[in-house]
Amino acid sequence: RKVAATFAVLLGGATPWGAVADLYQFDEVQAPVGLTMQTHYYFYVYSAADAPDRSYGEPTVTMKLTLAPDNESPKPADLTALVGYKSVEVSVLPAADLDKLVDEFAFCAYKDGFSSFSPRPNISGGAIITHRVSGQKGEPHIDRIAKTGMYALITTNCGNLTGFRLTGSVSVQNPHGYLRAPDYNKQTLYASLAVVYMAILIIWGALVAQWRGQVNAVQKELLVISLIGVGECVSTYMFYHNWNKADEVSDLYFLAGSVLSLLKICMSFRGVLLLSKLLGEDVRESKKID
Repeated sequence: RKVAATFAVLLGGATPWGAVADLYQFDEVQAPVGLTMQTHYYFYVYSAADAPDRSYGEPTVTMKLTLAPDNESPKPADLTALVGYKSVEVSVLPAADLDKLVDEFAFCAYKDGFSSFSPRPNISGGAIITHRVSGQKGEPHIDRIAKTGMYALITTNCGNLTGFRLTGSVSVQNPHGYLRAPDYNKQTLYASLAVVYMAILIIWGALVAQWRGQVNAVQKELLVISLIGVGECVSTYMFYHNWNKADEVSDLYFLAGSVLSLLKICMSFRGVLLLSKLLGEDVRESKKID
């Protein structure tokens, strides 16, 4: 897995490993200072009615979070104080209505003996999911989202305590499975491209076989590129398909797709060089004839 992740970084990509569904990982994220708010991430969520596939039922948000002292802070918070602290909350709100839901100058309210996040009522119908986080580890908080749209992940600290960090994760699982919503249609894309490459491979392969005595290096190169393209698209399709059906992705499919993609690019450049060489030879031959 480390080899695959390193290969992905070398290719300029990001690796999704460790993610269950669409996930934001709080890797020791410093909590907001008192009476402030932070926006961390945006999720796109399909409702069950709008989802392209409803195999997994209603979309859900899962929050697994806790507070911990920030040992790098000049004054780390005491763990005992964090266990009883009730003013840090993590929320998922409709991004389109964020300005209407949150008053940037008055988003905290004092109630039940402590100050906490207090968004305005949402008249548009999008979900407002808020989870209070403390220094005591508890069961994951799971809630459902009923409306399709973009949702913002925010954290608020409506108290005065500082010197601590957030750890854990927030994930969204769509009705279609574990893939992020923007990635779901990539399955159809790569399946279609695999069919196109296969059709080109069959047609071009038949022509090469028919005229094999007159085929040049560039024409053979096109046949190889088509074959590599089939393998690349099938591997990438399987990568996304496997990720959508399981909570872990396959290093094998990812590496196969990445290596074949790189090989296809190299072979394409080689084909261009061979074509340039052949054209150059044709030009020299024509000059000799003249």
